Amino acid sequence: MIAAKNVLKKILGPVFFRIHTRSRGKYLELKFWDELASGKSGRWEDEYARRLDPNSEASGHHRQILDSHYSSKMRILDVGSGPITGIGNCYNGNRLSIYACDPNAKEYNLQLDKHGITPPIQTRYAQGESLSTDISGRFDWINCDNALDHSSDPDKVIEEMRKVLRPGGIITLLHIIDEGLKEGYRGYHKWNIRPHETDTFAIWNPKKRYQYIQKHLGLQITVTIMGEHILVSLKDTDEGLS
Repeated sequence: MIAAKNVLKKILGPVFFRIHTRSRGKYLELKFWDELASGKSGRWEDEYARRLDPNSEASGHHRQILDSHYSSKMRILDVGSGPITGIGNCYNGNRLSIYACDPNAKEYNLQLDKHGITPPIQTRYAQGESLSTDISGRFDWINCDNALDHSSDPDKVIEEMRKVLRPGGIITLLHIIDEGLKEGYRGYHKWNIRPHETDTFAIWNPKKRYQYIQKHLGLQITVTIMGEHILVSLKDTDEGLS
């Protein structure tokens, strides 16, 4: 059954790429999160509860980043966070300073209010393509999980992340490899991210392709494959920037 559905997605992918607009993607995304908040979804219950826990500890690749880069003054930007950031709210009992942002922040916050939910960190509005305009300040760690491939212009998002990154800071991108292709380009899934040779990666769809090599935008690239996911780390090595 699953195999048949995957074949159907591939066949219909070019059609969905054309007819599934960003408006349709937004509708599906809001529906997904509303069902979770209402408790009717039956999926992701444990993860949703973890996000709502103000004392939740960072885990997985988030913890790995913190193990290498944490400081008490660390400022974190979670881009495309959804209604509730998934980073976790603490590191070894220390409260994390996280600015969570998403272009659907207004709608997400209305959903949470409707269901009587108060998140530990409120998501605020910002477009990935205009981060440097929509938010103020600079950040030591910029995190983006399963959201860059939802953007209208992922190359512009990476450029904007660079603008709000502090000298010596790090950007991390965690995404399912070629998810747009796997999802048949439905909804927000209009881009794919995949590894390309050693510590390079590509972002592509049927119309366009970006390839990123070492020192792209002054950032050192490290690519790690984690099962079906790709984790890209972009490290600023120019300590002289201001």
